Amino acid sequence: MLYIGSKPFKFLGRQLRSCTSEDAAKAKLLKAVEECTRKIDVLPLLGAHKIWIFDAVLMSMISWDLMIHDVRVTFVGQLGALQVRMYKKWAHHAKKGPIQVFFRSPKKWGLGLKEMVPFFKKQQLLKCHLLKNSADPNVQKLYEARAERERQQCQSTNPVIKKTWRPCVELEGITGEAGIAGEAKYRIKFNTAACRSNGDTRGLGVGHCRLGSNTPQTEERAQVLAIFDELEEEKRYLHCLRLEHDCEWVQWDDVLQQDRSWNEVLQLESDTLWRFQISANEDQLPSQSMLKRWKYVQDATCRVCSDKVGSLSHILSCCTSSLSQGRYTWRHDSILLSIYESVREVVNRAAACTKKGITRPKTHVSFTSVTGVEWKTKPMLSSAFGFCSVLEETDDWVLQVDLTLPKDGQKKNEPFPAHIGQGVFVTPSRPDILIYSDKLQTLIYIELTSPWEARMDQAHREKMKKYAKDGLHSIPGWTTIPLCVEVGTRGTTSNTFPSMCKTLGMQKRESVRLRKKVQTIALRCSYFLFLSSKVEGWDPGRPLVRY
Repeated sequence: MLYIGSKPFKFLGRQLRSCTSEDAAKAKLLKAVEECTRKIDVLPLLGAHKIWIFDAVLMSMISWDLMIHDVRVTFVGQLGALQVRMYKKWAHHAKKGPIQVFFRSPKKWGLGLKEMVPFFKKQQLLKCHLLKNSADPNVQKLYEARAERERQQCQSTNPVIKKTWRPCVELEGITGEAGIAGEAKYRIKFNTAACRSNGDTRGLGVGHCRLGSNTPQTEERAQVLAIFDELEEEKRYLHCLRLEHDCEWVQWDDVLQQDRSWNEVLQLESDTLWRFQISANEDQLPSQSMLKRWKYVQDATCRVCSDKVGSLSHILSCCTSSLSQGRYTWRHDSILLSIYESVREVVNRAAACTKKGITRPKTHVSFTSVTGVEWKTKPMLSSAFGFCSVLEETDDWVLQVDLTLPKDGQKKNEPFPAHIGQGVFVTPSRPDILIYSDKLQTLIYIELTSPWEARMDQAHREKMKKYAKDGLHSIPGWTTIPLCVEVGTRGTTSNTFPSMCKTLGMQKRESVRLRKKVQTIALRCSYFLFLSSKVEGWDPGRPLVRY
């Protein structure tokens, strides 16, 4: 019979030794992670696909071992270093760039992947919660003994022992049943659903239902893990706030969140734009300023203008030479063309429905009281075919765009229509898109700007102020509907973009499709501009980018 001290034996997946050490578990985990990483790395797949496999498959494979073995956080940190190194390799991310982009939630412009150390801590919290709420009293006593030992260790005078992360103390700090530990100063509040006032017209079931006082243990565990995730997310965000040169996205106030669904990423045939966007949002692209910061070059001057520092913001939006050569105009017109095509479809559809006498159907909402009395609301126009728009009121809308499109009869740099304003209004300004009706004497203009994301709000105010000063908002006898929209240089859109789609009466799917189209075109153009930042010349006749 073999002596158990010679080799570890397995019980319920746990590697046991006579000395109670976790060396066998560590060796098993390290071998599994290294072998799987090596297999993933040699696969003939895109880097984005390899990252997804590591996160969805490999992390699930080792989750049980991370839960049942009491390994130290420092060892798991070694696995996390391997994870980050491979993520940066597959995403072509800067070696010295911040790693939080991989693990932040999509709400914070991250990818929402599982970070190794917090994932290990969640598994340990899950185990401690299961032991604490076990139906076996002996198991509960084991947990209480371990919790008491960890509390005593937290009172140690040795700073190394005192600062060591301990799952039982963390769990009790989160649930609020014992002393609060570290930053986990949260308590789980099991409240009933908030009572609604008489003026609240929302229906039943609206909002998130809070847990009751007799919450099942499974729901309580979900609450514990959710609070832990919030704490880790807050740490990552605070770390980004402390960075001086990176993570400029913390200053974006009027930028809509990007759709970073992994379902779309897995269907990509090329992840070049995906990788470019991740690095661009974190300002980790190899621009001249970043190359000098990384000590690869000595001169950080822009290659196009040979005057300013060649930072990413300078290359994509602030270079005067690029502006005079028409580089930014090429990107602006490419985005404008996609908006024009969608607006043209909406205007033609509204005009066709008006000529054929097709009106939007009216609907009403029926209610039944407790006593059985039925009543209906006043008839309202249905929103099933998009939002109500002024375009549906007449069929003489004229659409003009500041582009040269011979098939549509459009010419660039055309003057403002002279007949608008009863012959007394003159302006040298002409927005990018004009939609006007002589019957209604209504003018809708769309002005597109493609600024640096941190200056979106400023660009919007400047455009509105400019056209208000030129008199477009106060044309005699006419009603003006201004629509100034911004599409960022890194494939983002401002909060004004959905308002434009709603004003024009676009359906939801049309609005989503247009937003995705302009984001992709802006990203493709900026990627080409970044690649061309080392070339002084520019072809002014370059064709526009189409989706």
